[in-house]
Amino acid sequence: DGVENAKPAYKEAKKKAEEKVYICTGKSAKRYHRTSNCRGLNRCGGKVVSISKSAAEKGNRTPCKICY
Repeated sequence: DGVENAKPAYKEAKKKAEEKVYICTGKSAKRYHRTSNCRGLNRCGGKVVSISKSAAEKGNRTPCKICY
């Protein structure tokens, strides 16, 4: 019974790990964004790239207050 309950939790964790977010590669950028056209990215001094949400969080980035 315990094994059956673990499967959905595992799938959910895998889904969250694969969620894509957008970041600015500029020096002072500290946030990640839900969409590539968020207005929080308007002043990006580098490139806007897509990475996994978990990688963004490991890089000490926090969610954008506009799109999250």
